[in-house]
Amino acid sequence: MTFYSLFYSIKMAVKGLWLCICYEKNMRIHLVFATVALILSCILMLSVIEWCIILFCIGMVLCMELMNTSIEYLANLYNLTYDLRIKHIKDISAAAVLCASVISFVIGCIIFLPKCLNFIKNWKVILY
Repeated sequence: MTFYSLFYSIKMAVKGLWLCICYEKNMRIHLVFATVALILSCILMLSVIEWCIILFCIGMVLCMELMNTSIEYLANLYNLTYDLRIKHIKDISAAAVLCASVISFVIGCIIFLPKCLNFIKNWKVILY
């Protein structure tokens, strides 16, 4: 693989990511939650391992949303009329995103809740 073909591949991948951000509301919602998680991670000063876990969860959800979008686009291209099999494919693909999102949410709660409660407790001490 030449440098040019590598650069072109990266360029097309970034273009695909941008298309998904522009046209898919769910991707924008996931990005908002990812941004909140990253800001909280900075404020709460997570450990390196906690950062890795949060980044992995964000990456997992975003990748699943990209795959879901790709599957939906392919299914729509394959069949423009209603087909129960296509509906099942789309539902299963969406379920994968849901599973990744729920697991990431639970992991986020496990990491962030104790730190947020401690942060709030420390602020109460400062204020009173």
